[in-house]
Amino acid sequence: MRRTSVFESSEHGRGETDYSALSISDLDRRIGEYEKKYGMSYIQFNRQFNSNDASGLELSDLMDWEYLMAEKRERTGRKKKERKIALK
Repeated sequence: MRRTSVFESSEHGRGETDYSALSISDLDRRIGEYEKKYGMSYIQFNRQFNSNDASGLELSDLMDWEYLMAEKRERTGRKKKERKIALK
């Protein structure tokens, strides 16, 4: 299933991103870029994020980061389930 989003991020500019087409290494690389930029994990950033004080680019970064994390969870969760079924 194709999962896309269109918005502007500070790291990758404006455009459409097909998260389902990114490799795991691309997902990890882009997640790492945000962790380095903000000096914290997604969970830490999301907990302290205040949309009233954030710039438009910070909000876009949060959305992009969230979609990257969701795509990674979707894939790793699916692989764990497949391994469990294969072991039975």
